[in-house]
Amino acid sequence: MTNPATGLLHTTKIYPSGNLLSEEDKAEEVQRVRALIKARYPNAKIDKLVITFSNKTTMDVVVLGPKGGETKIALDDGSGFRKDFLNITFVQKILGPSTETIIIQNTAMIKKSQTLLKESRENELIAKQSLEDKMK
Repeated sequence: MTNPATGLLHTTKIYPSGNLLSEEDKAEEVQRVRALIKARYPNAKIDKLVITFSNKTTMDVVVLGPKGGETKIALDDGSGFRKDFLNITFVQKILGPSTETIIIQNTAMIKKSQTLLKESRENELIAKQSLEDKMK
């Protein structure tokens, strides 16, 4: 009943008239959603997001907007985030860059640094050889 990768509940096959989860289970599911967000958005200020179970669809974990609107966070199978959640402006500001974006930026920065270091070492070697030639 849960996604093996994220641990989130698989809600597509649940059609209860009310939420069958205990308060402890609800709190655990909200924590799993928070952990999923933090795993994919390490700089996210999760405390600024109001994450709770929906009042409309009882088994959905939602984020409450500044005007009180509800937006479902995770896909029904718990494998990731819904596009409508990720496209909300206030959510984008709170989440910041994704892990993938950070990795790409860091990789580019590391490659640039390695190139500069290599050039610096080559220049140092050329200068050393030039100095040795002058000394002879």
